[in-house]
Amino acid sequence: KNLKIMSSLQQELLMFGFIGEYCKIIDKKLPANDLIHLFAGWITLTDRWDKQHCHEEIEIVSDLVAKSSVCDNATCVGEYVIKKGEKQSWKLRVSSGEILIGIIDDEIVTSNKNIRDFASQKYEGYALNLYEGEKWNDAKNLHDNFLYAHQFHFWDVDESLGIVFEMELDMTQKENENGILKFIIHHKLREGINKIKTDGEYTNICFDDIDINKKYRLAANIGGEQIEFMTE
Repeated sequence: KNLKIMSSLQQELLMFGFIGEYCKIIDKKLPANDLIHLFAGWITLTDRWDKQHCHEEIEIVSDLVAKSSVCDNATCVGEYVIKKGEKQSWKLRVSSGEILIGIIDDEIVTSNKNIRDFASQKYEGYALNLYEGEKWNDAKNLHDNFLYAHQFHFWDVDESLGIVFEMELDMTQKENENGILKFIIHHKLREGINKIKTDGEYTNICFDDIDINKKYRLAANIGGEQIEFMTE
């Protein structure tokens, strides 16, 4: 429980080193990269809510669960800090689609208290509104459709099941000169849609213009909802 929070890249390097040393001991060849990635995923440490920097209106039920009964866009943030050269994936469950989820500059988090509406012009965050299927960044005057999200049925959600999705921040610059924020949604499709599209205008890349020289954390606006980091 005293392990330092690490990025996915650091976790992978840790497991790579472990497997390498283990294979020396048993005098066998190093496993294929796919196997290394599998082990790295298996030991992945889950992000947790930063109690010090979450808005005071948010109840931190546990390291993994946050909720708020006040419908006023209070922001909660995770502890992981992702920087240039790193890539991080989060798997989350929310009780409804009426939530803003995305990332915020770590410097803004540490220099402000009780952040409300992290995607506003003041706080410059990148966010997805699941229910509306819109991507928001007020600092860039951006309110635009995210057609990938429009393929899913986000109303009348069973709160016991919620909406499960993954969010990935890629700061490695292997696919793009800027950082990339993409989503993978695991939820029922809208009527008439039989297969999820993830290319062209339906790309699941929500933002591809993220400043690679800044550091980011996961952030969410919640009000009347619950959000949970999933471990499997």
